[in-house]
Amino acid sequence: MGADPQSPEPAPIRRDHDRAMRRVGEALADRYPEIGQAMAARILQEIPEYQDAAPELMNDLRAGATATAEVLARTCAEGSRIRHEDLAFLRALAARRVHQGVSLEVFIHAYRVALRAYWDACAEEATRLGIPRAAGFALAGSTIEAVDSITTQAADAYLREEARVPDAGRSSSPRPGRAPHRRPAD
Repeated sequence: MGADPQSPEPAPIRRDHDRAMRRVGEALADRYPEIGQAMAARILQEIPEYQDAAPELMNDLRAGATATAEVLARTCAEGSRIRHEDLAFLRALAARRVHQGVSLEVFIHAYRVALRAYWDACAEEATRLGIPRAAGFALAGSTIEAVDSITTQAADAYLREEARVPDAGRSSSPRPGRAPHRRPAD
């Protein structure tokens, strides 16, 4: 999540931005369980398909959101980028969603909603810490990059599991976790 070495900005400015972003990441890392719960709450509030889900799916949703908040905060605090190996939990989560009957569209929508909640926490910490505006833009850019990486890996893992077990999680029930949701034919 650090600055791009090819950036046109002078090195001292990039270092200042990196330091400010790491400060935000450290503050987020101290709050990642709270942020994960806020992410899960936002999913439940905004996505009707999750509102009546089985308790096991709800618990898995909260655990996945918390793990996502942790990896995002940790990589920001370290000034690093999300690596493939950081997201093993996400690939396992995506496979479970296939078997829980959550459609790919609903699964990815949940991640987008959750990541907006994460961004709200980023903005809150950046404001509280008084980081410079330019560092805030750098933080936004690195967060967008992380979100792209996470949603891409999530979709890829979901599709791999779906291809591996073609009939996993398919039925006509409209609610995930109760009885699976049928995806429309193309």
